[in-house]
Amino acid sequence: SAGLYGVFGAVAAVLLACEVLIAVHAKGFVRNHLGDVLAVILLYCLVRTFFRGFRMLLPVYIFLFAVLVEAAQACRITDMLSISRESVLAVVTGTSFDWGDILCYAAGSVACIACDKLFIKKTVPEKRLVIDNMR
Repeated sequence: SAGLYGVFGAVAAVLLACEVLIAVHAKGFVRNHLGDVLAVILLYCLVRTFFRGFRMLLPVYIFLFAVLVEAAQACRITDMLSISRESVLAVVTGTSFDWGDILCYAAGSVACIACDKLFIKKTVPEKRLVIDNMR
């Protein structure tokens, strides 16, 4: 339903605000781990705001994207591109590789799948195949 996709947009907006607050003010566990989990959920909600398909594969695609960004950090891409560590781009993409970040991305992806199975599937009926409707 159209209302559900608006909810995804609202949740994405709230998560974006949380991520900005975390980036600016938080330290320790919240900044280093919770922010990474929320980043995956934010991307999931943002994409689901505009696209209705592939909802069960989307968390996997976002996880792979996040791992790609983390791999770029391992290659020190910001240094190779002469991006200042204080720039917004460097803050958003990160500047140092950490295996723990990958675990956080996985946790965020699992949270997206779990929420989809628990809440969304119950509120949005599955579309039936045309063959089923011909009976």
